[in-house]
Amino acid sequence: MKGLKKAAALFLSAILFLTAAPAASAGGGVRYLVTATRANLLPAPDLTQSPVGEIPHGTYVYAADVSGDFLYVRINATGLSGWIHASLVSYAGKDAANTGGVKSIYIRSKPAKTLYIEDEDAFDGDGLTVFAKFDDGRADAAVSGYRIFVPAFDSEGEKTVYVVYTPPGADVSFSASFSVTVRKVPLQELTVQTAPPASYIEHQPLSLKGMVVQATYSDGRSPRDFTAEEILSDPDFTLSGCHGETVGKPLSAGEHTFTLSYRYSDISCTFSVRVAQRKLINLNTATLPDRTTVYNKTEVPDLSGLTLYAVYDNGEEEYITPDLCEIACDPAGFVLGPGNKVTVSYGGKSVTLDFRYALETPTELRVITPEILAFVLGEPVDLTDLHVYVTYNSGRREETFDYTLSEIDIDRTGAQTVVVTCGEFSNTFTIYIQEYYRCGDVTGDGKITAYDARLVLRASVGFIRYKGKLLTAADADRNGVITAADARLVLRAAVGLETLS
Repeated sequence: MKGLKKAAALFLSAILFLTAAPAASAGGGVRYLVTATRANLLPAPDLTQSPVGEIPHGTYVYAADVSGDFLYVRINATGLSGWIHASLVSYAGKDAANTGGVKSIYIRSKPAKTLYIEDEDAFDGDGLTVFAKFDDGRADAAVSGYRIFVPAFDSEGEKTVYVVYTPPGADVSFSASFSVTVRKVPLQELTVQTAPPASYIEHQPLSLKGMVVQATYSDGRSPRDFTAEEILSDPDFTLSGCHGETVGKPLSAGEHTFTLSYRYSDISCTFSVRVAQRKLINLNTATLPDRTTVYNKTEVPDLSGLTLYAVYDNGEEEYITPDLCEIACDPAGFVLGPGNKVTVSYGGKSVTLDFRYALETPTELRVITPEILAFVLGEPVDLTDLHVYVTYNSGRREETFDYTLSEIDIDRTGAQTVVVTCGEFSNTFTIYIQEYYRCGDVTGDGKITAYDARLVLRASVGFIRYKGKLLTAADADRNGVITAADARLVLRAAVGLETLS
């Protein structure tokens, strides 16, 4: 059935095999006549080039150059020029070229076989005779050694076969042509002899395993059986599903009808398959929740990090997250310790998780101190920006205002440790009390550091507001305004590049 699938490639190879090329003569060049129905004029001696024009049958062209099997020709009437293949023209005389005494050639008799089946038959030249006419008036005579150029038999219709003849010793070629008829494959009917598997489970791929399709013909030839392997490897077969399904693609649940065509869409056969919904057969825990201890009895435990592993009857496996599941538990019924159950269900299957319930208790006191911890002797200590937090064993942190501070002596200079107490927990921080603020020492700890420069910079953009002696300490250039220049001076003093007083 397949015949010559590569007829087009063979035709191209045959053309490129042509070795005789016409030689250019002086003056206007060698005159040729276009013998093909039409000939493409190319921008380069290459059959893959896009044509720049077409030359109709019967046009005279003049060859001025040769490149392999191509002639560079000019059409005097129009001035159009380009490359043309030698098989499409024939020497037309009226120049000094060596013709070997031949004037022209013609087809005396066509081959016995002139009717072919599309993509099945190979060209048969038996019976073809080619005759030459001579310049000296002698009788026409049969010639041999010509080359035949056969087009692809890949579509129905009339096809032109070209014959090119180069006389011995000549430097020009002559051509002639004849037509043959190509008909469609006489396919009459396709019948499913053995159907492929008819039952599937959702998401399984369609298979043609075991399928046999029989083709019958209208020309009396014997029927032919095609196996699944032949169907899949033959591009002339086309399989289409009712929803665009094809071989190897997962099937959705339901009834599916497939149409199998061979070459022509009007010659086809059909078969159907039934696809059942997949069923979950196993559900396992892949990863446990990030936290398996709970500290309250008012809400469902946090299942972040939980992943389930589902297995289906069609062989598929997938991971399932809690947002796709149903959760069942009674937090109010949790008891201290392990053994508190949470049931996670998906697709009719479920897994049970064990949680520990524990009382939430404080574990730590954290203190966030104000940025300014330096104060002037005798002035009130401002701890407005002090924040105290209680941290619990559950990881929760809560700010508290139920705390006490140890006594602060505002009339004593130096560092003082302040103790923050809340219940059974405590934390400490240090403040500094001095007689006056040294220029640049905004913290009042007796040193000028990069931290002082940072505080001055924050004050320059309004994040901190200083007044009184603090303003005096931050105003390093003594111009009455805190700016980025003050922060720069303080930073230089911190690294020993500046002295402030």
